[in-house]
Amino acid sequence: MSVEDSVDMPRAAAGRLLRDSFLPGISALTLGLVRAGTGSLRLGPFDLLRFGPARVSRTAVEWPIEGGLLAGAPGGTWRLRWSAGRLTASVGGYRPRLPAAVYLVTQLPLHHLLSRLHLLRLRGRDPAPGITATSSDRMRAAAVDLALCATLAGLAGRRPRPRAAGDRARISRDLLEPVGTDPRWVGHEAAGGGGGRIAPQSDASPPAFHRPAGLVGSWPA
Repeated sequence: MSVEDSVDMPRAAAGRLLRDSFLPGISALTLGLVRAGTGSLRLGPFDLLRFGPARVSRTAVEWPIEGGLLAGAPGGTWRLRWSAGRLTASVGGYRPRLPAAVYLVTQLPLHHLLSRLHLLRLRGRDPAPGITATSSDRMRAAAVDLALCATLAGLAGRRPRPRAAGDRARISRDLLEPVGTDPRWVGHEAAGGGGGRIAPQSDASPPAFHRPAGLVGSWPA
């Protein structure tokens, strides 16, 4: 049985780092359910997988699989390596104890999950580098930016012009002129004086000014 998982990792990973992080990393991912033993992964008192001495190179580490509850027989290797910007975990020559049909729907998906999570932990949060833009791509992007700026500048130049000075003066005069001085309102009680509603003077009646009831007799005849 051969299985492989990999993730992008721009920075090189040393073989010693890969060796020292593997067993504790699997224990952390399983929240301590699977513990790191001396060259083994343990569940309670049982060795799930038992490994031989690690063989470490500059950017890789490899363990021989020697047994355990999940191994049908000794044989195969578990390997972590970094090469050409990718970090890879692989198992080769492994013989699971479970029947193939059961292994494919139980142990294999769990193996992929834990392997990939471990690789992502090793890589960290650094994203993979993007594709470097060519000179022609930069020129096209600059042209789009210039066209957008020109369009926005043209729209900003079409704002409504302010009213002429004469119009502004007339509007201000109309707003500030008191109601009592407008002949259209003369002869009617202001709101609050008699409780009536202000209404314009009819053109048929002459303008007149009525004194409020409270002031009758207070003005000289």
